[in-house]
Amino acid sequence: MAAVAPQLRADPAECLRQETFLASQLLLTLATLLAFPVYLYAWGKPDVAEVAVFALSLGPALCALHVSRTGNLERGVVLAGGAAALLVTAVVLSTGGLASPALVFMAVLPGLIMFARSRLATVAVAAAPVAAISAVAGLAATGAAEAGPAPGAALTAALAAAAMASLLGWSARRSFSGQLAQSLSRGGADAELLDHAPDLVVRLRRNGNLLAANAAARRLLGLAPEDLAGEGLVRCIHVQDRPVYLQAMDTAWLDGSATAGIRLKDGDGAFEQVELRVRRIGERRKDADLVGMLRNVQSQVESEAALRSALAAAERASIGKGRLLANMSHELRTPLNAILGFSEILATELMGKFEQERHREYAQLIHDSGSHLLDVVNAILDMSKLETGRFQVFPEPFHLDEAIKACRQLMEPQAAQGGILLEADGLGPEEEVTADPRAVKQILLNLMSNAIKFTPPGGKVMVGAYRTETGAVALYVADEGRGIAPEDIDRLGEPFVQLKTGYDHGGGTGLGLSVVRGLAQLHDGTMRIESTLGRGTRVTIVLPQADRMETVVPVRPARAATLRPPVDADLPDRLTA
Repeated sequence: MAAVAPQLRADPAECLRQETFLASQLLLTLATLLAFPVYLYAWGKPDVAEVAVFALSLGPALCALHVSRTGNLERGVVLAGGAAALLVTAVVLSTGGLASPALVFMAVLPGLIMFARSRLATVAVAAAPVAAISAVAGLAATGAAEAGPAPGAALTAALAAAAMASLLGWSARRSFSGQLAQSLSRGGADAELLDHAPDLVVRLRRNGNLLAANAAARRLLGLAPEDLAGEGLVRCIHVQDRPVYLQAMDTAWLDGSATAGIRLKDGDGAFEQVELRVRRIGERRKDADLVGMLRNVQSQVESEAALRSALAAAERASIGKGRLLANMSHELRTPLNAILGFSEILATELMGKFEQERHREYAQLIHDSGSHLLDVVNAILDMSKLETGRFQVFPEPFHLDEAIKACRQLMEPQAAQGGILLEADGLGPEEEVTADPRAVKQILLNLMSNAIKFTPPGGKVMVGAYRTETGAVALYVADEGRGIAPEDIDRLGEPFVQLKTGYDHGGGTGLGLSVVRGLAQLHDGTMRIESTLGRGTRVTIVLPQADRMETVVPVRPARAATLRPPVDADLPDRLTA
């Protein structure tokens, strides 16, 4: 294999062809060189014609050298055929012309065709002896080939004839045996390995015709490999996919590899979706073959279609959910606002004092219940917007301390009612952060509401902010409640999850922390919960700066951020931080 051109050594079949050709040419040259000393000993000094004959006998070695360097066997075969025809012509002319016994060598020359693959090389090799005989006949007709036979040249011709016939016979046998072993190698280890491969492995011509296939043809198509030979595979391809198949052949031959999706007809006449991967064998040559692998992906295609259908159904359901929530928002908020307004008027006795204090308490209870129901509606709507991606944030610079102060003032009545101390700590009055002010305030209100709700009387709730080492803004709310068990912390933040504790002062939907987490994620932020049983909980929200956020969102016109009462406490166990 060392004598074969490096670019062809990866192809065992081509190496065998080229090795056989090189060996035949080199052995022919070696036989001639060994015969030269014998000739000198037997007949003495040769004349000019005999030296020319021996010189021409070196032609096979030159052809072998050319093939070894370039790997172009087709050109080497043509050159070898021409050199051999010229050598035989010289021998014939020096041994009697048309009467020379060496003329029989002309019939041996076409044996080189066994190495040719292209039509041009085949025609050239076949035409060489015809041209040589025509040349000898022409010279004989002009009288240039009438010299009598030279005994030395005749013996040389006989020896050369025997050597050439033997070598060509050996070459034919080895070449034929190699090709036969290649095409009928099912008993070999490689063939056995391929036959057990789950996918159909094929060897193809550039035109798409099949040369060989493994036993997977029976499993994939219900056909024997020999039934796919030639154009058999092409006939199994759906008519609409045949151009795709042929294009893949051309692409693989030009670029080295190609992939395509085609439909193949199985033994039952049904078409199955198949993935085709093709690679070129060796360098790009006219006679280069392709190796391909065909895999049945029908189930995968059906699964993808089912997923697309399910996704479309989910999108339709999401649209319907959005419409339902929009209608619910209108249908619930309108009467709730009326209930809240009139109950507040009654509770404050703007339209006259009640005769009994109990009547005023009833009005206040109606107002409180309506406020709670409105909070629930708002929480559900916010959560729905977060889940469907319809909740937009608009980052802009603002003073975080002012937002913390506003939220603290809003929550102080609730804290005072429960006997809880509410403290705040910020970044500094001049410090600005970039985030959505409305979303930040909603985060703080939800966390503070939960912390107050689950802190016992006499406890303390702390709300504040600080800068992390990376420059991000961290918001935290900490309480002195009973804390949360470690096994329950991972559940916090899931929609409608509530944990029960000894300080469960109110109901809720379990959406407060879910909304907080969703708002943080819209800022590319994170939520972290730390808790110790018996000591309290701390919830920290880390928000990166707007110039570090992955999603660029438009800046809305400056407007006053609207605050609404915080979403009901998320989990009774839940700590704010």
